[in-house]
Amino acid sequence: MKPHHFSEDDKSLIHKSKRTTIDKLSKSKQTSKENQNQRRKSSNLEDPIRTIMFLGSWTHS
Repeated sequence: MKPHHFSEDDKSLIHKSKRTTIDKLSKSKQTSKENQNQRRKSSNLEDPIRTIMFLGSWTHS
């Protein structure tokens, strides 16, 4: 099979397409990391209902 020969315009278009794809992936990855950090922070908060239920069982013993 013969190798493809691209013109300079085609090469520029291919390069732009690659950059756009890389930028989109980077942005998606960053957003994903931010979402994970936000979930991690919110999961560290204590649930007041669980605390009350736990401490309530101690008062009956």
